[in-house]
Amino acid sequence: NWKLVTNFDDRVNRIRFQGNNLYILLRTKGLFIGNTSSDTFRSLTESIAPSSGFGTYFSDSLPVGQFSQMAVASGNQNTIFVTAETGLYKTTDGGARWNRVPVPTKTNEVPFRAVVTSPVDDNTVYTAAGTTIYKSVDGAKTFQTQGVKGTGFVNYILAHPSISQIVYSGIYA
Repeated sequence: NWKLVTNFDDRVNRIRFQGNNLYILLRTKGLFIGNTSSDTFRSLTESIAPSSGFGTYFSDSLPVGQFSQMAVASGNQNTIFVTAETGLYKTTDGGARWNRVPVPTKTNEVPFRAVVTSPVDDNTVYTAAGTTIYKSVDGAKTFQTQGVKGTGFVNYILAHPSISQIVYSGIYA
């Protein structure tokens, strides 16, 4: 038999199991966590408060916009990244506080869509805006860039399970 655990009344952008946790990223409501043995979920993006009920979120008085993807560090589940229309956001305390990560993008760059952490090195983080992939080897403090040929935007990044220097990306054209 099938069972509806919960209805978030929002578009689900990503679902991820990690350990005993189930992470669900919703387009406008943000990131939720649940336990695999429970039917309850709690918001991890509560500190990014909605404004006027229009699905616009704010961090440091700046609009976050809609959420796209998330990544949970393999070695420390308190370190989580989410991408949104206005950038990359990071928490190191399991979602109590979020900070916008300063990624060296061009002015008026398209929204951030993809993010992944290396399964073997939590300090290696890849994110993307437009057709540019940004790589950090110091936990998202500094970034190197690599352009991807094509039109559209990098929509997904997958890290190799054992070699942190290898990633695969998908482009939505």
